[in-house]
Amino acid sequence: MVSRAKAMAVLVALSVVVILSMGAVETRLLQNHFFNAAVEQVKASAQQLAGAVVELDVPAEDSETCREVAAWIYYNTGLRVLITDSASTVVVDSSAGESLAGEVIESELLKSTIATGKTNSFELPAAGQDQVAVSVPWQTADGISGSLIIVGPLKTFARDATDQIKPFILQAAMGAILVAAAGAFALSSGLSKGAASQAAPERAGHDDAETGSLYDQAQGNAGEPEDHGDEVADQTGDIGTTVTQTEEEQTG
Repeated sequence: MVSRAKAMAVLVALSVVVILSMGAVETRLLQNHFFNAAVEQVKASAQQLAGAVVELDVPAEDSETCREVAAWIYYNTGLRVLITDSASTVVVDSSAGESLAGEVIESELLKSTIATGKTNSFELPAAGQDQVAVSVPWQTADGISGSLIIVGPLKTFARDATDQIKPFILQAAMGAILVAAAGAFALSSGLSKGAASQAAPERAGHDDAETGSLYDQAQGNAGEPEDHGDEVADQTGDIGTTVTQTEEEQTG
């Protein structure tokens, strides 16, 4: 009974470890999914804005026009907007506090956008924790004169979305643990029954062997009776001799 309980405890513990590990992995995958979805959504919006910028045909150095564009985007999306020139220097920052205007963003981050017009995404710690930027080219008829950058706490969005689903993940994990416990109980019960059924024939064989041994011993004792025939014959002969001698004495 003790070994059965121990086996059940081990099985349940292993099941819990596996389920919790899977839950952690699933949570991480969900968070990555929401993050990637948010990035792709911002990229799609930024590319549409890049197309509208082309229609303006105003260089990125035109700070007044760029400021109006940045304010309009911020008002409609709630996301921070940075506009840089071709040297990656921030010309406009829609943020009222801690403005990055005049700061230079690492050229490697904007190289593919300014040089080839490619949409790019990257982390931007200078804008704050968990801030992720999506850059598109600021293009005019004369070519690319800078970049339009949309910045948002996309990692935070992904975590918040995952946190909303976590209760359902925990409920599913608890259900899985209960199922694992029930399975462990059934398995340990089956193993105990199997061990008992295997031990029964062995015990029966052992008992049969003991019974056979006792039977053989009894048969051996019965097959070897004590030989008292000769002693009886000798005693009978002695009695006969004694009787004969007595008769002869009386006759004489």
